[in-house]
Amino acid sequence: MAENPVAVVFKASNRQEYIEAVKSSFVAIAKRTVLSALVSAAPFMAWGPLPYLSGLFVEWVLVKAANGAETGIFFMFVDFRVAVQHKDFEAAAIKNYRIQQTGTKEEKDAAEKELVAAVDAFVKFNRL
Repeated sequence: MAENPVAVVFKASNRQEYIEAVKSSFVAIAKRTVLSALVSAAPFMAWGPLPYLSGLFVEWVLVKAANGAETGIFFMFVDFRVAVQHKDFEAAAIKNYRIQQTGTKEEKDAAEKELVAAVDAFVKFNRL
């Protein structure tokens, strides 16, 4: 039986990198969601420097949330590696985390798009 490719990724990385990858994914995906909702609720937020400034602020808040005590414990103890359907998300999260550290702008954008696609396939969002 072939070895699970996600297991190979995790053998090569440590648990802390896995946690950081999931946190990074949380921030990237939540930032897009929050900014989209913000512009939908207040269209003027799409003008001039406001998208950039609000993006910085939203990311700062989300990083604080991801590193907060309760959320940090959640990321440490919730392990998504329980079923094979999560492998694409996990692989995309690790890849995105690594590329965000050292990649070019194009590589970072491509990795983030791959991550969002993996999340869309992994999670079904209900629109209100």
